[in-house]
Amino acid sequence: MNGNLNYGFFYSLQSTVQQSEAVQDELSETVDRLKAELVVFKSLVTDQMSDLDTKIQEKAMKVDMDICRRIDITAKLCDVAQQRNSEDMSVMFNVSPSRERKVASDEDSSEMDADPSTSEEEVAGSLNITDEMKRMLNQLRETFDIDDDCDSLTWEENDETLLLWEDFTNYNILGRLIDETESLFKTREQEYQETIDQIELELATAKSDMNRHLHEYMEMCSMKRGLDVQMETCRRMIKGGRNSPSFSSVASSDSGNTDEIQDELEKDVEAEGPALQELKGKTEEIPCVVGDDHVWTKDIRYQLSPFNHSHKVAKFCYADKDLINRAIQASVAARREWDLKPVQDRAQILFKAADIISGPKRAEVLAKTMVGQVQPGRRWGKTVVQAEIDAAAELIDFFRFNAKHAIELQHQQPLSVEGSTNTMLYRGLEGFVAAVAPFNFTAIGGNLAGTPALMGNVVLWKPSDTAMSASYAVYKILRESGLPPNIIQFLPADGPVFGDTITASEHLAGINFTGSVPTFKRLWKQVAENLDRYRNFPRVAGECGGKNFHFVHKSADVQSVAMGTIRSAFEYGGQKCSACSRMYVPDSLWPQIKKELLAVQKHIKVGDPVEDFGTFFSAVIDDKSFGRIKKWLDHARSSPKLTVIAGGNCDDKKGYFVEPTIIETKDPQDPIMNEEIFGPVLTVYVYPENQYTDVLRLIDNTSPYALTGAVFARDKNVLDEAAKVLRNAAGNYYVNDKSTGSIVAQQPFGGSRASEASVNLVFSPAVLFTLLFIFCRISELML
Repeated sequence: MNGNLNYGFFYSLQSTVQQSEAVQDELSETVDRLKAELVVFKSLVTDQMSDLDTKIQEKAMKVDMDICRRIDITAKLCDVAQQRNSEDMSVMFNVSPSRERKVASDEDSSEMDADPSTSEEEVAGSLNITDEMKRMLNQLRETFDIDDDCDSLTWEENDETLLLWEDFTNYNILGRLIDETESLFKTREQEYQETIDQIELELATAKSDMNRHLHEYMEMCSMKRGLDVQMETCRRMIKGGRNSPSFSSVASSDSGNTDEIQDELEKDVEAEGPALQELKGKTEEIPCVVGDDHVWTKDIRYQLSPFNHSHKVAKFCYADKDLINRAIQASVAARREWDLKPVQDRAQILFKAADIISGPKRAEVLAKTMVGQVQPGRRWGKTVVQAEIDAAAELIDFFRFNAKHAIELQHQQPLSVEGSTNTMLYRGLEGFVAAVAPFNFTAIGGNLAGTPALMGNVVLWKPSDTAMSASYAVYKILRESGLPPNIIQFLPADGPVFGDTITASEHLAGINFTGSVPTFKRLWKQVAENLDRYRNFPRVAGECGGKNFHFVHKSADVQSVAMGTIRSAFEYGGQKCSACSRMYVPDSLWPQIKKELLAVQKHIKVGDPVEDFGTFFSAVIDDKSFGRIKKWLDHARSSPKLTVIAGGNCDDKKGYFVEPTIIETKDPQDPIMNEEIFGPVLTVYVYPENQYTDVLRLIDNTSPYALTGAVFARDKNVLDEAAKVLRNAAGNYYVNDKSTGSIVAQQPFGGSRASEASVNLVFSPAVLFTLLFIFCRISELML
């Protein structure tokens, strides 16, 4: 029974399907037929429209001919009427009002008016012809030569005649078609106008974009010219007879085609370097500068070369408390006029300074950076190029980008409504800004002082003792570019004396700081203790370094890990705030990575970057830094949980040299894993590969710093997980790349926790190196 039911159900379904197919076929045939009829209808409509146009033209010609004939006949009737007796004519044309017909057309009337021998009554009579008129017409036919088709005289201008629709079949269809066509034309016209408006708007937008891109293109051309000058400078500065690079795989630059740069350097390795030769063995004298006064105090100091501390690079003096207060008063007096200067004028000073650094003063800035600071001599055969990148190119970018952003900032205005105009005014802080610069980047010093000045502030610039020569070169370039006196005061000073004096002044408006955590904390505490004496709440911004990590997953590429870590840990001799100093490696990959690290480490040369271009990195900056690093090396050798697997030696007989050191730890919480060393020391913790999630949490909680970090993995799920766990562990977070090498306008630089801080800022300084908004007060904005 169930089988029968199933068969019946199946048969019913089959029948329904067949019916559906039949209906579908019928619908398809109907659609095809309608399509064919539509084609035929369109053809008919087209033909009928053509016939309609032809008939309208023919009718118009006929009407025109009828009018001419009526005028001719009327004139001849008038001639006949004059020949007859007026009484007979009156009887002839006496017509009762009830038989009057319509008045002739305007053309007939005007023609009759033109004949002075005919009265209005005669004209009206001649236009309202009767049977007598017909008789007279017959007489006229006999007397004159008149065509037989004069029956058209009976045509009258009425609705039926003018519409002409009776001449056609399908009158209703064509009428609707024309109405629809007229409506379509109006709609299309409106759409056309809207399209024109849209095109005009897009053209205006495109023009604006074109101008903007043209401006950016010109900036890029300017930067390219700067890079061309850079290469030419490199050719001039390299002395003949120096060792050529022997380890090109590590020497790749942070940007650009490093192979091409390497080839260029090797080709011109025998070129002479006049800028370096001028500085060699000489001591530059650098005074304090307040306004236009070059002031010398009794507290004389010297900047020593880190790789040859017998060479005094510069002689300078410390500003005392009185001189610092004098500089404060002079700056505050100049502030108002400087703040009122249009931002475009202030920006032009930085644009000009960038052009000077990219051109005539490039060699000087590079040479003074190389001789006076440790960071340039850190690459195989790339020493000059790296000095150019750090000291010139980056500072040029700071000046150009910040000046460009400052101009654009003025156009960011609030909305205005009818009857009300709202304006946001960007103005400098009321008081002075103290810029405290580090030793390791010439560019940072120029940026810390130059950017607040760009925004209408006056600045007291305290350069680093170990970067005095290069900093003074940048200051002189700013003055040469048109910076007025007293806007930036150049004040070398003892750190505590400078800090005590500026924080005691009621005019302190801000501190722009890059340096150590203890120094920044001291300044912060002093500001807090003196809050009651300030006219404003001082803005305080600081970047203080980091304990940066490299995390390696078992899916990582070994070669990328090894090369990236060597560069991050040992470039600059580890004296980069973003340098890697702690590394976490899975036990399954450690043998391979260890082998690669040791193979590269043993070829790294430490020495004089000016005399030997085979030097990968040079000495650390000074005796204090050397002493601090030496204590950590001693700790590594004495701790049972730490093993020095490479390097570990240091020597300060001639320069403050420290070998690139790699340490393996069994304790991930050892102090060497959480405290900043700021030297060429890398500590590695090897973990069980399946416990990587625990290691991620360990990285996040180990150090008080959170500046940079890198994760090496090819497993996308691991990368996603690491990004969530380490979200707050770094400001600059890299994936499958080293933790160093950020570029202006590409990787905004900054961190959190103990790495960076800001207090009472208009905008939080998530980007320290592009500080633009911090040192300005915004009108009508609640802080």
